[in-house]
Amino acid sequence: MKSYPLSFALLALAAGIASGYFLRGEISGGAAEGRQKGPHPPNSRFGAAPADGKREGGKSRETDIFSVFEHIATLTPAELEVTIQKIRQNTVQGEISSVLQQNVLLHALGSLDPLRGLRLAREFDLRGDGSATALVLSAYAAKDPAGAAAMIQTGNGLSPDPRASLSAESVATVWARQDPAAAKQWVRGLPECIQSRPWEAVATVLAGADPDAAVEFVLAMPTDADRAHGCAKVAEIWARSTPDAALAWATSLGSESRRVALPAVIHSLAERDPSSAAAWLLRQPPESHLPQNSAALIGVWVRRDPAAAAEWVRGLPLGPLQTESIQHLVYEWTSSDPERASAWLHDLPEGGARDEAAAMLSLQTTASDPEAAAVWAASISDPVRRAAELQRTFSAWRRQDYDAATHWMQYTEPGIR
Repeated sequence: MKSYPLSFALLALAAGIASGYFLRGEISGGAAEGRQKGPHPPNSRFGAAPADGKREGGKSRETDIFSVFEHIATLTPAELEVTIQKIRQNTVQGEISSVLQQNVLLHALGSLDPLRGLRLAREFDLRGDGSATALVLSAYAAKDPAGAAAMIQTGNGLSPDPRASLSAESVATVWARQDPAAAKQWVRGLPECIQSRPWEAVATVLAGADPDAAVEFVLAMPTDADRAHGCAKVAEIWARSTPDAALAWATSLGSESRRVALPAVIHSLAERDPSSAAAWLLRQPPESHLPQNSAALIGVWVRRDPAAAAEWVRGLPLGPLQTESIQHLVYEWTSSDPERASAWLHDLPEGGARDEAAAMLSLQTTASDPEAAAVWAASISDPVRRAAELQRTFSAWRRQDYDAATHWMQYTEPGIR
């Protein structure tokens, strides 16, 4: 069976999954004279797959997708262009399956005839953000990364890509997998205005295979802000394979890079084992704690096991870490299960931590249930904080329902106006 680039396979599979059928016959629906017009009948290889993933005759959806690959490979660049234009002409705005189909075909066209693909991408960019151009150049880079890179720098006679940084990033990603040394040299020579994204892309690819090389490369990024963001990406990927080493490196960085790299490592560690990430956080001295570190942990933990996250937060010693963790917990939990978050908060002992949590819950529920938000604001024990939160809630509630807000305040908190 013919082999295809991974990105091509993923695009094709996504298109099939999103639409429940693959390309609906548009690939052969008139791209060349003598071909069948219109959609294929349900029993053809382009028909809708049954729920069990099998076609008639026992053929699997995966086999069917690869047969589509084979069919696409027989089309000429001119036929691919005509097919893409036809699909676009018949696409309703926002129809995801058609966009995915176009991406598959545009990727194939970019591999065969990048000039034709670039012209089509720039004329009908799928989202108006340069993503279609980047897709074409990524496909061509799999065959000729230096040639794709030259197209970004010179435009090759075409109008310059307004999103050249995105295109450079796509080429750099492909090139770094094939020849990291060449990719690094090319990125270093790019104009500064488009350099940061491809530089980070190369470092990200390196992080999965050679963390030391990734560290050396990312630390050479020209600006502090780009370096910090790049360090976060490298640290996150490195932590998936060697979390202890990634944590040690992120901790050793300068303040700006550490501020964004450590949460990335904690997030990656929490995806594997939230309790290990929590234990590491507790071992750190209080003066080195950053609110974004606990936010990274809680954000993952609440999605996986909110009860366990709540139990850990409740057992923390009184202080900034517990206060911030409670805020993060309530913020994340109320987004997915406000009833359980409210029930948990009811059982917290009175004090600063509970006040912060009640204020966060009040803020979270103001738009959807202003009366409940007012009740939570009124439960805050600190009088100054309670008055401030009630005033905020009352102002928002009054804009939604003046009479109800005024009546509640008159009989519950008459001192608030």
